[in-house]
Amino acid sequence: MALRLLPWLLVGIVVVGPARAQSAGDACAELHEAYRSALIAAQAACEGAESKLCTARRAASLKDACRCEVAVDPTAVAPLDELTARFQARACAFEPLFCTRVCTQPNDR
Repeated sequence: MALRLLPWLLVGIVVVGPARAQSAGDACAELHEAYRSALIAAQAACEGAESKLCTARRAASLKDACRCEVAVDPTAVAPLDELTARFQARACAFEPLFCTRVCTQPNDR
C-alpha cells in the first residue's frame, strides 16, 4: 500500500516545489522594491545644504553583490536595516552573483 502512494507523493513534491520557489523570488523582488523606496526617503535630506546631515552609509541596492554604499540620513536607517535583514534571511540572490567593479567611496547618490 505504501509503495502505491509513493509515486503520488513524488508528483506532489515536484508540483509544489517550483511554486514555492517562485513565491520566494517574488518576496525577494518585493523586498528589493521596498528597500529602493525606503532608500529614496532616507536620501531626501541629502539634498543641497542639508547634505552634511547624511552621515550614515547604506547599500545602494540589496541586489548589488559589490554592496556599494550611498549617504543617507542617520535618522532614517531603521527601515533600511530591517529590509536588509529580511533580504538576507531569505537568502535572496545578488545580481550579478559576484562583484565586477570596485566601489571607490560612498556616493551621495
